[in-house]
Amino acid sequence: MFEFQFFAQAGFNVIFCNPRGSSGYGEEFALSVVGHYGERDYQDLMEFVDYVVSKFNLDRSKLYVTGGSYGGFMTNWIITHTDRFQAAVTQRSISNWVSFYGTSDIGYHFTYDQIGSRPWENLDKLWDKSPLKYVKNARTPLLIHHAEMDFRCPIEQAEHSSRHYANLAAKRCLYASQKRGMSFHVQVNPRGGLIGSNRCLSGLRAIRARH
Repeated sequence: MFEFQFFAQAGFNVIFCNPRGSSGYGEEFALSVVGHYGERDYQDLMEFVDYVVSKFNLDRSKLYVTGGSYGGFMTNWIITHTDRFQAAVTQRSISNWVSFYGTSDIGYHFTYDQIGSRPWENLDKLWDKSPLKYVKNARTPLLIHHAEMDFRCPIEQAEHSSRHYANLAAKRCLYASQKRGMSFHVQVNPRGGLIGSNRCLSGLRAIRARH
C-alpha cells in the first residue's frame, strides 16, 4: 500500500483492484489464473479501468500503468496488447517464461505450476504466455526498473525487454537498475522501496514530459 499512497500524494489518481488470480475472493478465484496468465486477469483490469474512468470522469489521455513482479508481468502484457496507456513502468518483472524457468531462485517448479509446461515439453506454451513474444506490438513509452541482484525475477528478464524494445522504431525505453534485489524491497528494505518509488515517479514524469 505504500506505493499507492506515495503516488497519491504526488498528485496521481491511483486505481487498483483484485483481478482474477489475486487473493480475497476465495481459492477458486485465486487459482483461476493458473495456466491462463494474460487472459481473464487482463480483461478484469481493462474492464476495471473502463469502469473507473467512466464513473469518475478521468482523463483518458493521461492513463499510466505500473506494477512489480506479477504486476510487472502484467504491465508488460498490457503494453503489448493495448496502447491505451500513455506511459508504463515495469518493475522486477517477468517477460520471458522460457528463460525464467531456469534462472529464478523461486525454483523450477514454479513455471510448471503456473504456466503448465516445461521448456522441453511444450516450448510454444511458455512462449505464448511471454509478453516478449508480443513486444513488436508495443507503442507505449516504457521505463524498465529492475535490480541487478534480484534473484527472484532475474535481471535477464529486464534485459530481454530492453533489447527488444530498443530495436523497435519510434518507441522510447528508459532503463533504471539498482544493485539490491527488488522483489522484497519494501518489506525488508524500506529505504530501497522509497528509492524505487521515486525512480518510478521520476520515470513517469520524464516520459510524460517527452510526449
